[in-house]
Amino acid sequence: MTLRYRSEGKVVHELEGRTRKHGIVSGQLFANDILARRERLEELIIQMEKRKIRYNFVTFGRADTVVANKDLLPRLAKIGLVMFWVGVESLDQEILDHVAKGTTTALNREALAACEEANIPVVGPFYMFGFPQHTVESIRAQRSEALRVSGRFSPGLPAYIPTPGTPMYFEVARKGLIEMFDYSQWDVGGAVARTEHMSRDEINRESRKFGLASVFRPSFIIGQLRNGTVHGVLQAFLGPSNMINMLAKKLLGLKNRLVRFVKRILFGPDELEAQWEAARLATISYAEARAARIASGDLRDEQPADVPEERAGKSGP
Repeated sequence: MTLRYRSEGKVVHELEGRTRKHGIVSGQLFANDILARRERLEELIIQMEKRKIRYNFVTFGRADTVVANKDLLPRLAKIGLVMFWVGVESLDQEILDHVAKGTTTALNREALAACEEANIPVVGPFYMFGFPQHTVESIRAQRSEALRVSGRFSPGLPAYIPTPGTPMYFEVARKGLIEMFDYSQWDVGGAVARTEHMSRDEINRESRKFGLASVFRPSFIIGQLRNGTVHGVLQAFLGPSNMINMLAKKLLGLKNRLVRFVKRILFGPDELEAQWEAARLATISYAEARAARIASGDLRDEQPADVPEERAGKSGP
């Protein structure tokens, strides 16, 4: 599968129009990993520096690419990077290996230190939880370690979402751990599957405890105030362009709740639960059949590139 990128010139031209013509000075530069293509990022930085464009933005990165390109972090901060979302996922190497993250705990720590040195807040170095082997004790141990190494950052602890079609999805499906089959609820708002040792309620309860512990730490509050990042972060979240996105998400949530309410009126709770149970059993059956095909050599344990390259190249903005 081929990704189609927008040219750096077009991106900078749009940012220039947003800032100078429309007065929009903040937003999100959406990229799964803005540091993945160094040559493209360097060109973006150069063009913004030449045109003297300052645009407060948040974006995503991976620990390994943060470390590989840490010399660019100060320049990114100067052109407006006010917050990084870095998917650390775990400080447990066993978990990282299990999900094939391709990073190490040492890289995770080095990435956080590099952002700290460049004065770039990492709000939500995400420590995912709810993997099949997680227990209450292991999650609490990760929480303590995460708070210790995160310093003035605000670590997030979202529930792991086993995206359909991924190897981890088939693993939890085969084990019968998925309990939520209303896919409108499959977001970072809560667990959709239990672990082998914890219920979904226990997972969500530990998440709430982690959230409270992370944002009320003196080191986090003082660090944000001392470095003057509060204004930039609020601008990034509450800028005009992002208010539209927030409103759209609210309306979508209301629509989903209305649909669920109507379904319960039409089918009744028992009927709806029966449908979800049927979906659960079908998912387990499919996952088991897939595992059998992999074991027999009829199927490779990877996602096929099912989108033709020529079609993928024409899609996207």
